[in-house]
This record gives sequence, C-alpha cells and structure tokens, in this order.
Amino acid sequence: MMFPRMTALAEVLWTHRQDYDNYLLRLNKQYKRLDQLKVHYRMPDLDGFTDNNVLVGKTVLKLQKPAPEISIRYTTDGTAPTASSPEYRKHSSYGSRHYQTGVFQPFRQQ
Repeated sequence: MMFPRMTALAEVLWTHRQDYDNYLLRLNKQYKRLDQLKVHYRMPDLDGFTDNNVLVGKTVLKLQKPAPEISIRYTTDGTAPTASSPEYRKHSSYGSRHYQTGVFQPFRQQ
C-alpha cells in the first residue's frame, strides 16, 4: 500500500531529515483523517511480534500498542482476528497455543 509510506517519503523530502519516532507520533494523529478521506492504508506493526506466533508453555506477552486508540485482538483457532475477537490485555499470561494477532482502530472499518 502506498499509505503511509507516501507520507514518510514526503516527510523526508520536505524536512531534509529523518526523525522516524517524531514522524510516527504525528502519523498516529492522522489515521482518523485518512479514514474520513477513505484512504486505504496499512496499519502499524506490533513491535517484536509477528502475525503468527506459537507459544510453548506459559508465557507472559508484553505487547505495546502502536497508538493509544488501537486495540490488539487475537485468535487461537488459526483464523484471522476480527474486531470481535478477544482483546489482548496488557501483560497477560497465555498458555501453549498458536496465536494470530491483529491491530484494530475503533473508527476504521475492518
């Protein structure tokens, strides 16, 4: 998808500097606007976690939301998460299973 990559390119070309952390802070405030404009864009990734994960034994997951209004949802049956899938709770303990994760925003139609 071209968004938000296009905004990142414009940021670097316009400012002539690379400050990715600052860019992400400002970008998080623009997702709602992109939705209102019906722009299709890629949701931010979960740092340190992939879409499919297998946990062995009891594990405490420490995932960080890319933005405060985003919810992290997961499934354990091999299907892709939806907005109605169980929500990840901060630093929760999970058992041995196959997990698929996804990020969701309340104002975005999934």
